[in-house]
Amino acid sequence: MATVSKTTTLGKMAVRRTLIDTWQRGGDTGRRVTRLAVIGLLNTVNYFVLFNIFRQFDFALIASVTLAFALATFVSYVLNRRWTFGLEDNAGGLSETIRFYLVNAAAWAVTVAFITICDRLFGPLQRVGENLASLAAAGVTLLPKFVSYRDLVFGKAIAAAKPDVRDEASTRSGI
Repeated sequence: MATVSKTTTLGKMAVRRTLIDTWQRGGDTGRRVTRLAVIGLLNTVNYFVLFNIFRQFDFALIASVTLAFALATFVSYVLNRRWTFGLEDNAGGLSETIRFYLVNAAAWAVTVAFITICDRLFGPLQRVGENLASLAAAGVTLLPKFVSYRDLVFGKAIAAAKPDVRDEASTRSGI
């Protein structure tokens, strides 16, 4: 029990350090996180509209989550590449797109797991419960997605871009 508690505490401390470090650096990183959050909000609305349309037409719960997630991910890729990270060219390449979808597949898995667990714990969820579970999962995945987009997905393109596109963190880490 003490090991679990210690591990949980260490994990919470790491998340806090990451959040504090991100905001203290400010500048470009702060703007990027804000832009990611704005895109995330818009994309969440997009996701919820699609999800509820699919549910209205009696699509299964997981099928609705999956289809809405896939469509919203396409929009997210375009907006994040251009606006959050300032990459104007369309030369992202197949490997960048695949990495973006892999990051979002992990977020999808968290979302499906969260909704499934909530559905089992609280009985069959009504539409409001499904939406609240999806929203909670989106909140949990926001910061890990930002770090993954910055470092794993768009890192090479950011490094190859003009110096004003790179932020302090990516320059320091050698990306």
